[in-house]
Amino acid sequence: MTSEIPYKPSWQNRFFNAMGKMPSPKPIIAILLFLGIVFLNHLVPWIEGELPWGKVDGNQFTFHVWFLVVFLAFDYFLTYSEKAMAIFRPALNVGDKEYSQLTYRIINLPNRAGWIITFVSVPVAAIGFGTFVPSYLQSGLSFLMIFISAVFMGSLVFSFFINFFRQFGLIGQLYARVKRINIFHLNPLYAFAGFTSRTGIFLILVGVLSYLTNVTFTANPQIGGFLFFSTLNLAMAIGAFILPLGGIHTRLAEEKERVSEENDQRLEAAYKKLHQRFDKNQLKDITVLRSSISALLELRHEIEKISTWPWEAGTPRTFLTALLVPMSVWIVQQVLLRNVVK
Repeated sequence: MTSEIPYKPSWQNRFFNAMGKMPSPKPIIAILLFLGIVFLNHLVPWIEGELPWGKVDGNQFTFHVWFLVVFLAFDYFLTYSEKAMAIFRPALNVGDKEYSQLTYRIINLPNRAGWIITFVSVPVAAIGFGTFVPSYLQSGLSFLMIFISAVFMGSLVFSFFINFFRQFGLIGQLYARVKRINIFHLNPLYAFAGFTSRTGIFLILVGVLSYLTNVTFTANPQIGGFLFFSTLNLAMAIGAFILPLGGIHTRLAEEKERVSEENDQRLEAAYKKLHQRFDKNQLKDITVLRSSISALLELRHEIEKISTWPWEAGTPRTFLTALLVPMSVWIVQQVLLRNVVK
């Protein structure tokens, strides 16, 4: 990466960069951080006598598990977006310096944005305490510890999602910079379809985890909040999968139409030449001409199969599976529960 960076990265990005410099693999570090935060948020109430020594509060795990999700997901998507840029590079006509800066922008949230998100997380955490935090954690050092944890987690969660939206906008800008489209070599243009589909699948999985932590494995089910955020997640998942690719979809459709029309013109000219040969009884090279027509017809068939969305054939199927399976399981569960109750 070039030293001429366009802006200072957010503390959230620096945090994950620091994790990457540690000797252990990042998933191991994420799990250790998660367990450390859970331990500290039990240790302080144990010391204060707010919670019996050694007692583990299951509700805390349903709250803190989001630390682990964000630790793992944030780092995964930062790494994946950098790999996607490397695959996409052949579609860009830029030098090494500009490419490095574009990659930097798509990975790093600006420092100012990172701190604004952190400051906003403070009142959000305070508002949510009365609903989601057990009463024994709402006073003394126990409150301070869980509050700091909530602000830290909120900062990571909000910056995670805001960075998603930044990246979607930047992906649209990157596609707009593509000057020449070769519909017979679309692999570079598929690069960000993997990113957007994984984003959508992740949001669906977040909805599943939200159901487990806020409804299934909790003594105080938050059904209203779950339904609201699940609907929001579903809309964002579908939007994340489709919207960033809309601009290049239009250009691919236009290029496909141009290539198809060009092929049809050649096919029409070949048919006319064939008819002229028959009319004049000039059948000497008729086999070559018929082979040319067959090749053009085969090319027409291949052009028709080319997708105008920049994703491989299996990508939509994977996304729809991730979308429908949790919904199907939930519907079956509800039907079974109602039958058992009856």
